[in-house]
Amino acid sequence: MKPCCRGTRTILVLLALAGAPTPAYAGSEGTELPFVAGTGARASSLGLAATSLSGTPSLQYFNPSLIAHDERQQFEFYRTTLFDSDSQFHSLSYVYPTLDWGTLGVTVLRLDIGSIEERDEMNNLLSTDLKNSMTRILLGYAMQFHPRLAAGTNLKIDRQEFGDVNGSGIGLDVGLLFNHEFRGLEWLDQLRAGLAVENLIEPSIKLDREDVADPMRLSVGLSADISYREFGFTSALDVIRPRQSAPRIRFGQEITYTSHIAFRLGMDGSTPTFGVGGSYRNLSLDYAYREEELGSNHRISLAFAFGASREAKAQERQARFDATFATRVDKTIRDLESMQMATLTQRADSLFDARLFDDARVQYEMLLLWNPGNSHAAERTTLASHSARVQAAEESITQGEYLDALHQLKQALQLVSDDPTVNELIALCEKRIGEAADRTEMTQHLLTTSIDLYARGDYADARAGFEEVLRLDPSNRIAHEYHQKSVAHLTADIGRRQQRARALAERGDFNGAIHEIRPALAYKLEDQALTRELAWLEAELAESGAATPGASAVPPPATRQAPAPDGLSTTRAEELDRSYERGVELLEAGQFEEASRELMRVWAASPSHRNVAEPLTRAYLFMGMQMYSNDDYSNAITVWEKILTIDPTNVKVRRYLDKSREEAARLSSLR
Repeated sequence: MKPCCRGTRTILVLLALAGAPTPAYAGSEGTELPFVAGTGARASSLGLAATSLSGTPSLQYFNPSLIAHDERQQFEFYRTTLFDSDSQFHSLSYVYPTLDWGTLGVTVLRLDIGSIEERDEMNNLLSTDLKNSMTRILLGYAMQFHPRLAAGTNLKIDRQEFGDVNGSGIGLDVGLLFNHEFRGLEWLDQLRAGLAVENLIEPSIKLDREDVADPMRLSVGLSADISYREFGFTSALDVIRPRQSAPRIRFGQEITYTSHIAFRLGMDGSTPTFGVGGSYRNLSLDYAYREEELGSNHRISLAFAFGASREAKAQERQARFDATFATRVDKTIRDLESMQMATLTQRADSLFDARLFDDARVQYEMLLLWNPGNSHAAERTTLASHSARVQAAEESITQGEYLDALHQLKQALQLVSDDPTVNELIALCEKRIGEAADRTEMTQHLLTTSIDLYARGDYADARAGFEEVLRLDPSNRIAHEYHQKSVAHLTADIGRRQQRARALAERGDFNGAIHEIRPALAYKLEDQALTRELAWLEAELAESGAATPGASAVPPPATRQAPAPDGLSTTRAEELDRSYERGVELLEAGQFEEASRELMRVWAASPSHRNVAEPLTRAYLFMGMQMYSNDDYSNAITVWEKILTIDPTNVKVRRYLDKSREEAARLSSLR
């Protein structure tokens, strides 16, 4: 005798779950399986109006595209007892958002009904413990393919076990979500519209003789988020249209306080719903109540979010990329600086070998401005200055101007004290001066020349000239007066340079401090205090690791911070990223002018974007250095002045400007 699996209690439970006018297990068109009851206490308390909601993993059930906006991994457990303890409906949901490939979601729903009477065709009781269970697995994927539009799909697997019979079916859901944020409005935060087609491919289960299909349902939903002070309001409206069944309207209203406490109510057709919820850190607990025809129904959800958010992962990845890119930029800058220094050194050495000592000195001094620790440039600067004075003295001797020659030779002797050639020339000049009948005229000429040097502010050379006049004519009142004035100016200048050097050293700018002390020491070669101060600064420079070109100017990648967005849109930020990277590529290729144009475009739009000021100032520095090396001081000054627009506190470029202006003035006076 074949058993009949028609338990009255099963039929009532399935009817209550589905809200359907026909038995849920029947094979007629329009029948909906019990999973139509939905899942998640939050959605249940809002009348199941969840086609356009967001926030919990279980919403994958209502519209697979909803999980596209989930920021963190999340689990949600849902459970309800249907009218008695033998009828249980529960689910477990999980979402995993990826950075570039959308969001994955899994939801497992399970309905268990026990203690069902089993009778034969004669209505004889065979068992009171027949069990019916239904399982639905949703494998979901959603992708936001536009800032305001997301799409998703669910592959669903259904399985039912009823006594000793079972069956399975496969279906497919699809969904779309439109989302728009209102940044300019004070009260309306966000508006969402959702469209879902559940069972686009209908899952069909055959237990005995007939297939039972879950019919297709079309859902359209609209929801809005409104905020006022510490309160938030979410309103949701859905229209559900099952195939060959009447449409159903659902509505829900949620009120939250400080984002931690929520009160909810809704209408699912003619069924009222209520609920509350609370959240603390990563944990949220929701409760829903429904009054069904067969009695009240209580539903509970527990959700837990964990791991880093999608935004945090994106920032971390961007920070890693930026650190790698910054390392590359730093290496590029160091390589370019080394190449630039090698070019400048080669040019200076060529000028020195060609006996163009003044021009060579200018190039060596620029090398020292860039890198004060360059011992070759420091030695050659002194030697070039010495050789230039000896060369000028030799020309004066040829012309019979022995006082001028003697003045130049005495200056050269201060730079290189052990040059026997200079000593021989000095002896020659002193002999010829002693033999000369026009000694007074020569002394007057040297006095006039020294006064001209004083008027131009060249106090060191003026002082030396006045000293030579006083050696020849100790009673010369004018020479004595101007000598004292020259010494006073030099002393004041030395004091100012010492103060600036100490201030720079306190800020860690040992390069700048050395640049201030070296000229002061040139005025007073015998000053032991200045000599010790210079030695200390050079030791500090070496210890700080800043002796190599550019080392003091480029912070290590580990100290860099992610740039502020400056309110840029995502599209605009991406455009600036492309310009920044093109600029760096041009910088690497040595195309400094083109690089500066690209990088300036970024800086003008967002000065803090990816620390753009660093490669931009370097591009300008290299441009100016090339111009300076070619004696194009005017254009070098113009380019370097642009750096002060970007970084007004850049001490190094101020030194370059001072040096360039000095050389431009020197060339102008020669012309």
